[in-house]
Amino acid sequence: MGDSTRRPPSPDFLTARQGVWHYARRVPAAFAEVDPRGVIRQSTKIRVVDDPRKVRARRAAQKINEEVETFWRASLGGQKADAQARYDQARIMARRMGFEYLGAAEVARLPIEEILRRVEALAEPSKADDRVAEVATLGGVAPPKLMVSDLFGEFERLSAAELRDLSPDQKRKWSNPKKRAVANFISQVGDMELTRVTRNNALDFRDWWQGRVLDEEMDPDTANKGLRAPRDHVPHH
Repeated sequence: MGDSTRRPPSPDFLTARQGVWHYARRVPAAFAEVDPRGVIRQSTKIRVVDDPRKVRARRAAQKINEEVETFWRASLGGQKADAQARYDQARIMARRMGFEYLGAAEVARLPIEEILRRVEALAEPSKADDRVAEVATLGGVAPPKLMVSDLFGEFERLSAAELRDLSPDQKRKWSNPKKRAVANFISQVGDMELTRVTRNNALDFRDWWQGRVLDEEMDPDTANKGLRAPRDHVPHH
């Protein structure tokens, strides 16, 4: 493999300030909602003069970075869990009241008779001052955002009935290619809301696979499987 296939070194997020190495990293857009700091700055407590080649500083920065990313993932996971719980609660309540759950914008587009029927349902004594019922009836909870990184988990959840009787080995063979496909896409294009994935993103991903086929003399079938993996069917017994 030639030099052209080598990946650039990972960033160490180090900068020198007042003679000391500091970790400095801008908060990625994907985590901006859970971390409003903009830029994370933390001293490694290692002086530049004592570590001019950043050997010890890199190790310290790597540890800080791991802690920061763990915090981001945990915070976002908690936020997603809360959003999903609120959305599921609203959908269940809407069904109990005899309605399909709709977002506020969709409710506003309903015929006036249907809107009045929903409002009248809230006038029942049992629903007075019931915030959950109000949200469920009038669409006060937006669907949680689905990120590319959520795709495998969501697909696995929807396929639960088909996967129920598979052995652990069959489940592994079913899941691993899909996990790799999602991870490869994120590594090249980035994690984003599924609704924001564009045709250009897909073409960039395809071009990356084509580059690997040429640079690494990879079997084109391997690239095709990497692109098709999310659409594979559950294996038959």
